[in-house]
Amino acid sequence: MSILLLVTNIYFNSMCAFIAVMCLVGFLLIRADKKRWNAHKARSEQMMAARQKPQTDDSAPEDGKKDKKQKKKKKDEPYEYQDRISEKAMFAVAVLFGALGELLAMAIYRHKWYKFSFRVYIPILAVLNVVISAVILYMLWAKGDPNMYINP
Repeated sequence: MSILLLVTNIYFNSMCAFIAVMCLVGFLLIRADKKRWNAHKARSEQMMAARQKPQTDDSAPEDGKKDKKQKKKKKDEPYEYQDRISEKAMFAVAVLFGALGELLAMAIYRHKWYKFSFRVYIPILAVLNVVISAVILYMLWAKGDPNMYINP
């Protein structure tokens, strides 16, 4: 009997840890996607600004023709594009008890806040995650020793 109580206690603690870790993973996914989106946006703005600058090169010939020997300058730092995190991955983490973390990150960083699918389904998944995890944790707690958490 004591082995059953020990196993139930281990399952209860591991389920609590799993839910907490998945919430953290959901939060960090939204945060990482926001940072990558900002970097991509800044890079796009930088490229557009470079295109719109008028060329004031003093070495250009006066008649307006370009010298054939002039070559384009190479970029000092190559841009490394990091892929954004897919929406499927975010929803998969949300289904696996990470919806609360994603909802919190969406509120803090205002990322994916205006997308219909995220604005509707993430709160629904968050409520479902809370209900399902409460039921699972109650069932695990009820199988254990009821006096386990009461200090005599």
